[in-house]
Amino acid sequence: MAAHPKDLYLYLFQVAFVVFLCVSAAECLLFWNLKQALPGILAAILILLVLSLILSIFAISEAHNLSAKNIEQTKVKLQNTIDEAKSKLNVP
Repeated sequence: MAAHPKDLYLYLFQVAFVVFLCVSAAECLLFWNLKQALPGILAAILILLVLSLILSIFAISEAHNLSAKNIEQTKVKLQNTIDEAKSKLNVP
């Protein structure tokens, strides 16, 4: 849990960028499909849009997990676990 906050936000930015690329690719394929009228492209469009939706939900959950409040709670829980393990091992 010693990650720098900038690293965490860069990670979240990377996830958001991948979502943006998937949505953009799906829209480009959609417009190209309307121009060409190819039925096989519809599956690729749906896959990209579903992938975008899944990654968006993932990004939202990661943003929630990366909040300062949740990071502090995780640090406290982790420290309690370490202290408990040390007490069981009788380490000074």
